[in-house]
Amino acid sequence: MASASAEYLMFEAPIAEYLGERALTEVEIGEISVVVRNTSGDSMSSAVISVELRRRYIFFMTSTYFPTMLLLLIGYGTLYIRLQMFQVRSIMSLTTLLVLTSLYTQTAASLPKTSYLKAIDVWLLCCIIILVLIIVSHIVTDFVTDFDTTIKVFPAKAAMSPSSRRDRNCNIQNFGPMLIHLMRILVPVNFFIFNIIYWLFVCAVI
Repeated sequence: MASASAEYLMFEAPIAEYLGERALTEVEIGEISVVVRNTSGDSMSSAVISVELRRRYIFFMTSTYFPTMLLLLIGYGTLYIRLQMFQVRSIMSLTTLLVLTSLYTQTAASLPKTSYLKAIDVWLLCCIIILVLIIVSHIVTDFVTDFDTTIKVFPAKAAMSPSSRRDRNCNIQNFGPMLIHLMRILVPVNFFIFNIIYWLFVCAVI
């Protein structure tokens, strides 16, 4: 009974006790308090039971944050595969993106629906964007390599002079490795900066 007419029933400091297991999957049961409201001006007497729920952060660390960091590490590792092995780089990065997207969908389905982005949504979206940029860098590198091969089969009597042709081939040859080396630096630096901002915000909210 949550409430009753004050004319017939008056609550006198009832005690509520939780008998179940306190450590649940995502939350932990904290303190339980009972507030009794028996005022003369109200026609109803009521007892309000408040249950404190503490979020278990280890659950989200092991089920979401740690797996996404491992997936991101695998995607970042494709930047160190030889440029000639485009199929290996593309398959590994695409598979990693597919698994991360599935994890994002599964995580979003298990959380309450909100009109705003949750902190865990921001984390997963950032990881997906990083993997997409890695895949784009692989595609651009492979395209530049094929374009460079096409230029090399031009006949010697082409209008372009040999020196300018060598300079252009050299620039195109260097663009792919330069892009990969740049991504090797930008990905960890940006992810480190994102982690600082993200965790400072999360800790401030908590």
